[in-house]
Amino acid sequence: MVRVGRPETVLVELAKAIGADAVYAHREVSHDEVKAEEKIEELMKDEGVEVKYFWGSTLYHLDDLPFKLEDMPSNYGGFKEKVQGLEIRKTIETLDQLKGLPSRGDVEPGDIPNLLDLGLNPAQVQLKLSFCYAFVCFDYVIDVVIVRCFFL
Repeated sequence: MVRVGRPETVLVELAKAIGADAVYAHREVSHDEVKAEEKIEELMKDEGVEVKYFWGSTLYHLDDLPFKLEDMPSNYGGFKEKVQGLEIRKTIETLDQLKGLPSRGDVEPGDIPNLLDLGLNPAQVQLKLSFCYAFVCFDYVIDVVIVRCFFL
């Protein structure tokens, strides 16, 4: 299903339309995303819809790390030393097939928006992507360049 809009609006409307009992979401960690999750959770609670989170941002689950998140080593060598020998959680089984759209409610799948639909100028986006690709290609050894590139 494709929707464009603020998550706290779109997800609540969609949950109401299909009569959802629960919404499953990937747990986020950055400030803005956490604030959005809190708002969504509050609005879903008002609609009687439970929000259930799962972790998937790192190879190791946060609960399995042998240190507190705030004590995470600042470099890869230190991190590797601490997690060496740590078992990685098993993933869920792969589904044989997707069940399709929800059977409750009359919900359209939606259309994938193009750049103009999202208020972006395709020429400017292409220029930035080309610059980013060229920058990374020629300076791929410098981590800072790669990081800066993604924020163009």
